[in-house]
Amino acid sequence: MKEERISNYVKLCEEWAQRFLKMDQADLHKRVPELKEENGFLTIIHFGRRYGVSLEDGSIRSLDGQREPDTTEMLNIYTLLGYAKEGAFIMDKWVPFADLRNARPFAPAYQIGETDVFSATFSGHEKELREAFQKLDGRELPQGDVGYEIRAFDCMPMRFFFWERDEEFEHREISCLITVPQISIMWRVRYP
Repeated sequence: MKEERISNYVKLCEEWAQRFLKMDQADLHKRVPELKEENGFLTIIHFGRRYGVSLEDGSIRSLDGQREPDTTEMLNIYTLLGYAKEGAFIMDKWVPFADLRNARPFAPAYQIGETDVFSATFSGHEKELREAFQKLDGRELPQGDVGYEIRAFDCMPMRFFFWERDEEFEHREISCLITVPQISIMWRVRYP
């Protein structure tokens, strides 16, 4: 008999669902005021898509008629619910990703897994990048060849600035600024 294997990410989502069920709902609403209770779910918008966290079993489902959330989307939501602090606010202070407390060891992996991929995907495709940000209801910013602010969650705006290589500027560069409650993150990556 073949044993069914379950992804560790799926297992982690199942653990978070159980943690969610034990959370004090009044406290959760104070910590994440954008949550709305509706038809047995706490609803939340993540990158422009509407999701619901079941009050019955803690699972996360799509409420916008699109595909169901993947484990990354679910873990983003569970992480917000688990770690948001009451009274958190957005500061207008930006620091490099590597300068955040305990983040420096993760900076090289973040560059390889996120910013390098982002740059490779959109290099030479400014029009498509603009269209992608517009689909996310992004607000155009004046910095960079392409600059937009989008919302991961209502409480978490993100700013992306992309510079394409040209004759005067030999390096392609992407900067991403993320504002999260109580801290702001900025990272900038240069490419040869």
